[in-house]
Amino acid sequence: MNAVSKVDLHSHTRGSDGRGTPAQIALAARRAGLDALCLTDHHTNTTTEVAAVADALLAVGVHPILGTEYSTEQGHLLVFGLVVPPYRWGTYPEMQTVIDDVNRMGGACVVPHPFKGYKRALKEHLVKVRGLCGVEAINGQIGGPKDFQNASAAKAAKRMGVPTVGSSDAHDPDDIGRVYTEFDGHVRTTADLVTALRSGIGFRPMLNAKLPPRPRVVETVYAGTPFLYNPNADAERYPSAAWHREPWQGGPSRSTTIPPSERYYSSANGGRLTKSTDQYSFDDWWTARNKKPHR
Repeated sequence: MNAVSKVDLHSHTRGSDGRGTPAQIALAARRAGLDALCLTDHHTNTTTEVAAVADALLAVGVHPILGTEYSTEQGHLLVFGLVVPPYRWGTYPEMQTVIDDVNRMGGACVVPHPFKGYKRALKEHLVKVRGLCGVEAINGQIGGPKDFQNASAAKAAKRMGVPTVGSSDAHDPDDIGRVYTEFDGHVRTTADLVTALRSGIGFRPMLNAKLPPRPRVVETVYAGTPFLYNPNADAERYPSAAWHREPWQGGPSRSTTIPPSERYYSSANGGRLTKSTDQYSFDDWWTARNKKPHR
């Protein structure tokens, strides 16, 4: 049987907006059965926190690969194979400019979550981008392969003739390795990864069968009092859905497409999603929604 490598291409440390100590991240990567973990903090890969996590990963037998997630005018971009000091390309550069620069210097670029619902996102314009080595078709923070945003990315990549990858986009140690990319052969170093990505063959996105679904912590953009909340209403994950606030909570009240039985409660400090009666995980909700979508 030919050797394969399990590599999570997209994760964050406390050097940017991640959580967890270096030891916690390293243990989570080992638990997930990863061969390598890419550390892709925002706008740089030269922080002392990234170095500390890399050392912790090596100590448990997981290979660290340094990359960065760079914010461009057209959305985020994963860059591998280069040392990236803070804001190497400035603030919100043109994505094509960064891709061309990285390719010229022998690196590799992957577009993560291109259909995510924020202002600077490629969406349907993804098909116009040139020089990509991969498109993130399963982003673990969005959901599974059937999620609208992930499925849209996969369809666009197929139209472009660009390979797809999967990654956890972990900001919390518990999410590391829940989605990863499987490579044919050994991928242990940055050079290995860049060579594999630039080859355009021999890799695919995977869900990690070793890690069961867990209740998700949802960090909301709403400040102040607690509110009724449904994952379907998260503007980042499902921009077309409505959200609902009861009048006593203040602010505008909009009609919701979600039956009361599917509403969730989240505390203002980002507590776990719960139904009014019991704990209920995002993964359970997502599975049920895709098996029997509500009308």
